[in-house]
Amino acid sequence: MSMTGQAEPARLEHLQSGVRLSGLLPEPVTVLAVTQNGPDAVTVTFQGPGGELGQRLLYRA
Repeated sequence: MSMTGQAEPARLEHLQSGVRLSGLLPEPVTVLAVTQNGPDAVTVTFQGPGGELGQRLLYRA
């Protein structure tokens, strides 16, 4: 998972509303909300390119 336009992987600390991410779906998505679930996990709510909504629980690698 990486922020669109960035070569390095995205860090959980940098995820926030409005950020564009690659790697959650085949196409980039827009982050709508991020909820912290402890020091090493977040729940990301996002909108895909077709307007579909999704949610993923992401863990620190």
